[in-house]
Amino acid sequence: MPEDVSMKSSNLVKYYHADLEDSLSEELLHFIELLKTELLISNDSKSKQELVEVQLYRLIRENSLECCFPNIESALRIYLPIMVTNCTGERLFFNLKLIKNELRTTMSRNRLNSLTLMSIEHELLRQINVSDIINIYFLMLKL
Repeated sequence: MPEDVSMKSSNLVKYYHADLEDSLSEELLHFIELLKTELLISNDSKSKQELVEVQLYRLIRENSLECCFPNIESALRIYLPIMVTNCTGERLFFNLKLIKNELRTTMSRNRLNSLTLMSIEHELLRQINVSDIINIYFLMLKL
């Protein structure tokens, strides 16, 4: 198992060389031993609903172990937002499915792409003042 941890951690360090140090594999082995102690034992219902990764990050932060495991803390800070970004891709496909339904199967690809982009960026579109855009358009036509 230590060889496996060492190999995978070295791959991670190569990819995130600016954020992680080569000592990550040793930190992971020490952290595994720490998890075997009573420090992790918790029976509250909130921890049962949280992801393991969040529990590990919380364990490090609440016990002020950042100085002991700086690379693990950094790796968890890198990893935890990745799960959120995966949801964004799923949401994009869901929006596309809503837009391209049976009634719009004859829509051109260009129009479908534009509607999809507008649906995805709906928050940004709400901030745009449409009358300003129309005025700019007419000013350009007069030139």
